[in-house]
Amino acid sequence: MPDLDSPPLVLCATPRLARSLRLARGRDMIAAGSTLWPALQLSTPEQWLHETHAAAMLCGNVPPASLPLQPLNALRERMLWERVIRDALAENALQPLFDITGMAAAAMEANRLLLEWDIKLPQTAPTEETRQFLAWRTAFQALRRRRQLLEPVRLMEQRIGLIRAGLFS
Repeated sequence: MPDLDSPPLVLCATPRLARSLRLARGRDMIAAGSTLWPALQLSTPEQWLHETHAAAMLCGNVPPASLPLQPLNALRERMLWERVIRDALAENALQPLFDITGMAAAAMEANRLLLEWDIKLPQTAPTEETRQFLAWRTAFQALRRRRQLLEPVRLMEQRIGLIRAGLFS
């Protein structure tokens, strides 16, 4: 049962917005003459899902079979993309001229958008760039599955599915 004396949870799009709201609240409370006030409960959706999931796991509300695979953070995900791209370009004589880190960041972002928006690309892509991205994506997904890793966007999707299934309480 929620505590009626504590402020409600506010989900913020970014950590920066949460910090700005926290600072604005502090300025308002000081201006009103308060010396003590309850902290705002501010969180991004990702943080809230992570905390809720962790609490449900600790309470035993999440069956072990539904626990996520090993999650990737942004750095590890980009490193996997770099490996896939570097391997794909290994035979290319111009490989030293490519910005593999930049290409990996762009591929990672494109993959995230495809997953978030559930976009299906045709396998017969109209451009060479799209064909190359799809080949990298296929190799990335195979490597991810072999290592039992989960991208952040897939982890969030899985956690939302657990909420829908009523496993978080």
